[in-house]
Amino acid sequence: MICPVILAELWMGAGSEKDRAEVRRLKEAVVSLEIEGQVWDRCDRLAALCCRHGTPVPTGDLIIAACAFVFEVAIEASDKHFPILEKHRVSSRV
Repeated sequence: MICPVILAELWMGAGSEKDRAEVRRLKEAVVSLEIEGQVWDRCDRLAALCCRHGTPVPTGDLIIAACAFVFEVAIEASDKHFPILEKHRVSSRV
């Protein structure tokens, strides 16, 4: 499963036709999670929690985390913001 924001980031980094072909293959091979009302609501709560704790994170990371939390999947990333967001997985529920 993949959040569409991740696909967008991959498309932005695909500099060659070979890279674009790889992204197309990935897109066809995985289930794309839908970013809908629940994800946006979770994103709002995550943003508020992060700001309240003095740890704002990039918008893309908020959306990716909210998508993962709503669909109850793990986040596999080395980005420094995801451990911060993971701390709010439970407290950002409705």
